[in-house]
Amino acid sequence: MPCERLRECPLFNTTLHQPGMRVWRELYCDSLVGYAHCVRLEMFRRGETPSTDLLPNGQHVGEVLGAP
Repeated sequence: MPCERLRECPLFNTTLHQPGMRVWRELYCDSLVGYAHCVRLEMFRRGETPSTDLLPNGQHVGEVLGAP
C-alpha cells in the first residue's frame, strides 16, 4: 500500500520521478513500512507544509546530491 498523500505530494510528482531519485520513492512512498517514517508525511499530518526539496528522511535534495 503506498503513502496516503502520494498523489498530492509535490516531491513525488517532480523530484522523485528523476531516475537518480527513484530509490527514495521506492523506499518511502511505495512501501508500507517506509512511508510510516516519512518526515514529509509527519509534517502534513501536523498541518505543516514541508519545503519542496525536503526528502522523506528529512534531508534536503541538495544535501544528498552534494550541492552547497
